[in-house]
Amino acid sequence: MSLQKQSILVINGLDKTVNENMLYLLFNDYSISYIKIAKDHETRESFGYAFIGFKNINKAEEAMKKLNYSKLAKKTIRISWYNREPENYRNKTENNIFVKNIPKDITQKEFYDYFNKFGNIVSCKIAEDEDGESMGFGFVLYDSEENAKNAIKECNGQNWNGKKIY
Repeated sequence: MSLQKQSILVINGLDKTVNENMLYLLFNDYSISYIKIAKDHETRESFGYAFIGFKNINKAEEAMKKLNYSKLAKKTIRISWYNREPENYRNKTENNIFVKNIPKDITQKEFYDYFNKFGNIVSCKIAEDEDGESMGFGFVLYDSEENAKNAIKECNGQNWNGKKIY
């Protein structure tokens, strides 16, 4: 089954206090079919991500466009397509870049927009503390090694809002 036809999104960056009802309230306008928060089997504590199934692909795409990088219980959520392929880009470390010295006033959306010009981003995030504040570093996962290398070449040592990023 192809990635797009599954109509399943992964919601990352969830605060540990987020429950299914909170996600239902946020996503209910998009024809969802189920919500599953990943939890430890023994402690029942959230791992910080969830899966949401949608009744159709268009509603899933609309939810991703409108809700990606929004705040939920102090934390910024990141939304991406669910992909179970064993040989996908997530398993390729050369597609993932680490960015440090990010100005604290940069939002998750600005971070995405800044690095999106170098290629198709699969996932990106600025690390946040428990209060949802930037920790000054982040990660960008591209769909190809070429895009990751291009981003490093163009951005390493560049000034962004008064700080050099690496």
